[in-house]
Amino acid sequence: MEYISYSFILFVVAGLVLYALLPKLYGRYVLLLGSLLFVWLSGGALSLVFLCEAIAISFFGAWLIEKAVSPGVRRVLFITVLMFLLFSLFYFKYQNFPEYTKQLIYYLRGMEYEPELVEREAPLGISFYTLMLISYVADVYRRACRPEASLAGFALYGSYFGHIVQGPMDAYEDVGKQLSKEGGIRYQDLCDGALLLSIGLFKKLVISERLNIFVNSVFADQYSWHWTILLLGAAAFSLQLYTDFSGCMDIVSGVSRMFGIRLSLNFRQPFFSQSISEFWRRWHITLGAFFRKYIYIPLGGNRKGSLRKLLN
Repeated sequence: MEYISYSFILFVVAGLVLYALLPKLYGRYVLLLGSLLFVWLSGGALSLVFLCEAIAISFFGAWLIEKAVSPGVRRVLFITVLMFLLFSLFYFKYQNFPEYTKQLIYYLRGMEYEPELVEREAPLGISFYTLMLISYVADVYRRACRPEASLAGFALYGSYFGHIVQGPMDAYEDVGKQLSKEGGIRYQDLCDGALLLSIGLFKKLVISERLNIFVNSVFADQYSWHWTILLLGAAAFSLQLYTDFSGCMDIVSGVSRMFGIRLSLNFRQPFFSQSISEFWRRWHITLGAFFRKYIYIPLGGNRKGSLRKLLN
């Protein structure tokens, strides 16, 4: 099931009907069952199994970290959960990274190397939900938040269909508590969500898909075109890439708004940036925020001299 499909539209409509008709107390369970069904239909049983496994280990691991008295035990528990999540991510997504690195080294030395690639299908959304679960466990370890008391509420945070495929990578404090609240449909949320959904569909179907035809035509036979057409094709590809990502973000944000959920802003007009650094602060905002908060700053950021700053 893809976001741009009739099956997804039917999926959303059915969810909204159940969300509106059932008592508000069951709102989170409607979203949870719908999200697990979405993962199963989109990624298969393997994706669902690994998702549930990662959620369970993160949930109970966070509780053990919270209950541990000794700082040493807390650190060991945190590293254990962290290593499990990272191992799963690298096993499925980056298993060929060493081979590609070796190929690059050979290329730089003027030699050829045929990498021995491993064909392994990655579970749906593993990159996004892994980093989100890591941020939650890290916040519990740093005592920045208390562990979630409800397994169902936490499972919804990790599996929510609105952000599992392409983000945004919402922090638990920002979205987790919204997902855990009682359900209910508001007319204004439906209107705002439908407008945002329409904008996303326009970006994706009208702009991105049309540009894709031109871009593919140009780069399929680039030696036959004048340099001005190639330059135009490169510019069109940049716009196509942006409207594709931005359109998807608007679609999932619009659908989520219909359910009364406000996802984090992930794009903020990056092509209007005045510098490269500002561009990356505006492009995939939640991913940049994750690396800044959970990797760059804990390693020292820019506080330990120029060399350490460059290394970080």
